[in-house]
Amino acid sequence: MPSFILRQLDPEFWAKVQAKAAAEGTTVKAVILRLLAAWLAAVILLSVTGCAYKNPTAPTVDGPHAGLPTRIELNATPGQGVDGGSGRISARVFDAFSTGLPDQTVTFTASAGTLSASNVVTDEKGMARATLTAPPGAGVVIHAKVGPIDVQTLIAIQP
Repeated sequence: MPSFILRQLDPEFWAKVQAKAAAEGTTVKAVILRLLAAWLAAVILLSVTGCAYKNPTAPTVDGPHAGLPTRIELNATPGQGVDGGSGRISARVFDAFSTGLPDQTVTFTASAGTLSASNVVTDEKGMARATLTAPPGAGVVIHAKVGPIDVQTLIAIQP
């Protein structure tokens, strides 16, 4: 059975424990057991009070709101043939109920190339569209942002 040797403790602490035991006329073991019991009681008390049930006075989670942007569907389609070197970008903005939202400003950014517009207002169905022109063979990361919502996609520009 493993044992714990008290003399390996900090000499200052050990001297204090011995002095306390001598002053109380008891053994060092009794003093240490009493200190450990007090410490354990404090830990248990803190654990129990920290996990106590609190009855909420008001709802803490707010439900979804119609008309507020919560999601963006972003698509990028590369042009081919005579349309090589370009791509069509579209973003549709939805609320929590999957309704397309009109009059939302979508901010487009691209890691390479040039966008036809960087800020586009959504139409009556929640769609915003832009065109990208970039060097053929380039992989371009497109971002679409509305408020705090930011999504990205990748487009490979065709020759």
